[in-house]
Amino acid sequence: MIGPTGLGTLKIGMTVSQAKATGLITSYEAYDGPEGCGYSKLKGAGGSAGAVTHSPQLGVVAIQGYGKMHTPEGIGLGDTLDEVKQTYPDFEASDVDETERTGDGRAWAHAAGKVNYRFTFDNDKLTELGLEHQNQDCYE
Repeated sequence: MIGPTGLGTLKIGMTVSQAKATGLITSYEAYDGPEGCGYSKLKGAGGSAGAVTHSPQLGVVAIQGYGKMHTPEGIGLGDTLDEVKQTYPDFEASDVDETERTGDGRAWAHAAGKVNYRFTFDNDKLTELGLEHQNQDCYE
């Protein structure tokens, strides 16, 4: 289960050392960019799935779910845009992507504290599900 503050013992806000100590991540690499962020993967994730993003200032700022992972409310990959909107009353679609109009793009909903769920849709289906620090400073 992913959410509301992390994945098992891996939590949004943990330092790299704390995240490694959970035993849930592997292959941490610092990113050679101006933000100084780093990336790791969830153990057991294949391909590009299961990315974990680390900020030097905020710790773990994003955890990408994969496979059959779902939120405590039961939302998982393959669910529809309408199902996600009904489950999360504070659902906020990206204006840039025009997610609600097109059925494609990003959206967010509050999970807990400073943590949001991050959703990506393709053809009205949930294709990416993750957690994200509200003030993440590593991308977009």
